[in-house]
Amino acid sequence: MTEKFWLLEPREDVLLLSVIPAWDNQYNTLMGAVIMAQTESEARTILNESGETGDESTEIEVWLEPEYTTCREVGTPSPSYADDILESGDRVIITDYWVTP
Repeated sequence: MTEKFWLLEPREDVLLLSVIPAWDNQYNTLMGAVIMAQTESEARTILNESGETGDESTEIEVWLEPEYTTCREVGTPSPSYADDILESGDRVIITDYWVTP
């Protein structure tokens, strides 16, 4: 199976309805990430276990749950780039993390 890039973000309706209190203030929270994985499920698990999540995941593992977050394919890495990422072991490519000023 081919590696792909997956973009994970909070669902807009979850943000608008203030379902996850930590996302209300948007500080010390992860607002999105790009993960390299073969499947959506794998991407969600990699992010959840990465240590990159913030206050939004203290009570509920929101990145595993489609009712709180979206996960969509956004591209495919070149074979050499995919090999480099797999060799490094860090499949979290980029994060959008809001920290307290």
